Amino acid sequence: MRGIADRTRRGGAAWAILAFAIIAVAPAGHGDDFGERAATMWAPFVEWSVENPTYEGNPFDVVAAVAFTHTDSGARHVTEMFYAGGSTWRFRFTGTKAGEWTFKTSSEDPELSGHTGRVRVSPSPDPAIRGFLTHQGNKFAIQRRDADDLEGYLFAVYMNERLIPEGFSALAEPAKIEALLDDTTANGFEIAFTYICHNWLNLGTLRHDEHNSENPDLRTFDLLDRMITKAHARGMRWHLWAWGDEARKWTPIGLPGGINGPVDRRLQRYIAARLGPLPGWTMGYGFDLIEWTSEEGRNEWASFLHEKMGWDHLLCTRGFRLGGGKNNITSYSGFGGNDLTTSRCGPVDYAEVVRHIDADPDRPSFYEERHSYLRKGFKLDMTGTRRLRWWQAMAGGLGGFFGFYRKSEHPYPNPEQLRTAQRFWRGRFTLDMMRCNDLTDGWGLKDEARSFYVFYKEDADRIEVDLSSMPAAQRAVAVDTAQAYAEVDLGEPAPGRHTFELPARSDWAIAVGGVPGKQEAAPPPEEAGAGLVQNGWLVQNDHAIWGWVQHNGWWRPGQRANLARRSVGDPVGDVRPNRTEDLGKLTDSMLQYGYPGFEHNYGLWYDRRRDAHDAARRTDPHVAPPFLEQPWARTSEAGGEPAWDGLPKYDLERFNPWYFDRLKAFADLCDEKGTVLIHKFYMQHALLETPAHYVDLPWRPTNCIQDTGMPDGLPAANAFYDVTHPERRRLHTAYIRHCLDVLGENRNLISLTSQEFTGPLAFVEFWLDTIAQWERDTGREVTIGLGAPKDVQDAILADPLRGKQVDVLDLRYWWLRADGTLFAPEGGREMAGRAFESGHQQAKESSPQSFYQKVRGYRDRFPDKAIVDAYEGDRLASWAFLMAGGSLLVRGQICYPNQADPPDYIQPAEVETLLPTYHFLREHLAARLPRMSPCDLVRESPDRTWCLAQPGRTYLVYALKGGDIALDLSGAAGRYRARWFDPRSGELIQAEPGLISAGGQVSFGAPDNQDWALWLDRE
Repeated sequence: MRGIADRTRRGGAAWAILAFAIIAVAPAGHGDDFGERAATMWAPFVEWSVENPTYEGNPFDVVAAVAFTHTDSGARHVTEMFYAGGSTWRFRFTGTKAGEWTFKTSSEDPELSGHTGRVRVSPSPDPAIRGFLTHQGNKFAIQRRDADDLEGYLFAVYMNERLIPEGFSALAEPAKIEALLDDTTANGFEIAFTYICHNWLNLGTLRHDEHNSENPDLRTFDLLDRMITKAHARGMRWHLWAWGDEARKWTPIGLPGGINGPVDRRLQRYIAARLGPLPGWTMGYGFDLIEWTSEEGRNEWASFLHEKMGWDHLLCTRGFRLGGGKNNITSYSGFGGNDLTTSRCGPVDYAEVVRHIDADPDRPSFYEERHSYLRKGFKLDMTGTRRLRWWQAMAGGLGGFFGFYRKSEHPYPNPEQLRTAQRFWRGRFTLDMMRCNDLTDGWGLKDEARSFYVFYKEDADRIEVDLSSMPAAQRAVAVDTAQAYAEVDLGEPAPGRHTFELPARSDWAIAVGGVPGKQEAAPPPEEAGAGLVQNGWLVQNDHAIWGWVQHNGWWRPGQRANLARRSVGDPVGDVRPNRTEDLGKLTDSMLQYGYPGFEHNYGLWYDRRRDAHDAARRTDPHVAPPFLEQPWARTSEAGGEPAWDGLPKYDLERFNPWYFDRLKAFADLCDEKGTVLIHKFYMQHALLETPAHYVDLPWRPTNCIQDTGMPDGLPAANAFYDVTHPERRRLHTAYIRHCLDVLGENRNLISLTSQEFTGPLAFVEFWLDTIAQWERDTGREVTIGLGAPKDVQDAILADPLRGKQVDVLDLRYWWLRADGTLFAPEGGREMAGRAFESGHQQAKESSPQSFYQKVRGYRDRFPDKAIVDAYEGDRLASWAFLMAGGSLLVRGQICYPNQADPPDYIQPAEVETLLPTYHFLREHLAARLPRMSPCDLVRESPDRTWCLAQPGRTYLVYALKGGDIALDLSGAAGRYRARWFDPRSGELIQAEPGLISAGGQVSFGAPDNQDWALWLDRE
């Protein structure tokens, strides 16, 4: 059959092969050494190509094996080459262990034999990039960090329309795939299988010799490559049905020799070679074909695929019902140890789910069902589908399948109910959970090692449970599974029998103990260790760090310091305020003048020529200091197209050592002296404001050597935050991890996403997940701040896993107006943060009372988290912030007098109003504040008179407008010294009476109607 390669060369357009592998492919000659490639764990995929111009015959019949061997452990993956069109064959590899892998090819075709090479695999920096789906018993598991490192995997399956060739080809545009994945995620499938049916009829000679033999069409596999890798980057999976029921047109199912005959083997080998190395998919034998084949034939099909793939993938067949007969799925013996089972129709009750799972305890399973199915009077509407999901979870085989055609007669289910299931189980589910229905009048699961219980009961307003085996009191929360996720606190039941009373009749799930997301008040400082955040305050050496925060200068000198400003060659002086900062003097000044916090983000541009705010391209590299160094390094190659500022382009995979050395030096001084660096990883201002702010951004395509996919003009924020783009996700991950590598050991450092961040929830989740993975990889922990629009912030805090990561709340992106209304723009709307993030607008629209109410509300809800805010207000607002439990208040306009650069570090103009309060707290209350919390002990005018207290020891009362103060000390004992503090002068005045006895209500009259603080300290 000479001439296929020749014909394909003449008709080359038909052989367009996808070229998006992580490592660029390069042809090699016979027996070549490909050298060494670099890869990361689970990243699909490294690919090589080999030219074979002399081959004659059907190229799909070529057999060329490739054996990959891990140097240290001896682990092996054996795969095959696959025909890629023209005279090219390719082979692929995905690393499952870190370290060196070597490979060698072997084939009867000499052109494809004897090639060697190496792959150096490093651990994945991205927590979302995980390995192959597998299982432990009847529970799905996912590989993390290494093939032997498994975690329980919760998923839901989304069923798309059955995509016949025409519909399947409609996904050929990458945007269509992204839209389908977006659609899946938006409807509640945060970690999802995605279901697709296809009958594989458009594969030409690969499938049927008598069809299309002159021009076999591999575009189907090009599409599958894109689909699988895009989903894998999101932490999602495809479930592929390999043969559709249309194949009944051929007998038996259309192939010489049946499903295991030579023609179909050709397709199976091609699937194994091309898709086998890709994590991110599972496969079913056939859609509606179980009644047309024998169990022996199906098992032979799966065994052949398992043998050829080299990497394990879960395979399954499909059954129609649980009852007897030829469609009885429970009689199916399976494909060996690495498989799952499916059943088309949902069971009618929990008992039937248990029977199905127990009948095959060594394999996981999921159920397929349609919205309109009726069985035994049970309608699989939203209620039935949701309950089926929970039945399967409570039966111990966690994993759910919501199957809905995307057609008008089958509308989507309520996504909030699906999200509730996902959020309840995320962080709670383990592979060790077993049924314990004898402990409840509903259904139960228990993890013995964590002393953790989950109970579920339908149509209930109470649940009876037996917690006699629980070793100690544990927190209990309930969730209404039919509603949007909201936890109902059930207290901390002690061991024994309990009846939990629930707010309303519904389908309830209860979690008791071992809950990662619970909010607990931190222990007193002497018990809390050396963490920066203790009891909701920022603490060092048992002393609170409290005061204002200076925000750094974005572009011009003359106002605010910037840690990355570099003044080499500046004729007015290299090292001084607002040039290259003297970091030692700067931190001393911060402590002396009341702003112990410094907020850093990289600057708007490098070159001061851009201070004019024009957007013109620079035609020469003649720049003027001081420079704003960027986190990323420039390329060193001579020649080539320069960046927009006339200098060499940025290499986003390399980092600027001077920039990070400066941040590290400053962070070390903060640890030493008791100041705080708030490190903001990004700078959103450049992404939404004027073209002058964006044209020099390192990530703009014309400024870097990477293909970031960013737009050439504004707005660019949503594109920047879209981490479904594989290259941007990779670059973000590398940058975040590098920041952590440099600063991760510093104690007095708070990490925040970005200056002016108004982006979407998905990016914050990605940022938090990346940090969490880094912490697991390094064994270190960092102090994480959450600054985002209110809807994004609340969603993270309600997340039982990610909410626990957060140590500091930055509340500046929303506020309560003085009239009680809420200002809270939604995240992801590309809204410029400068309009409100600086604190100017909050100060205009809010009031000290509403500011107190806002901060106090979050301090009460999250007593273990410190609070940061921005408010360009006066002394009254600073006291409102303190009394509500706030730690650091950002003041963007802490500038030197006349906004000029002084010769040395003098007192900034704005701090004079704060200094009396700052020095009073440092001298008298810094050691006591970490044990104090906002308390409702004021009995007169509590709307403008507030109390901080360590009950029984110290009380601080602030009266916004003076007047009479009535304080309830009925719960305290002993005698207390009473003094007034004047926040204007800093003077301490003995109160009248100067010594009081606790045990009841005590009263004082402020010296006048201005603001005063009353300090009671136990003798």
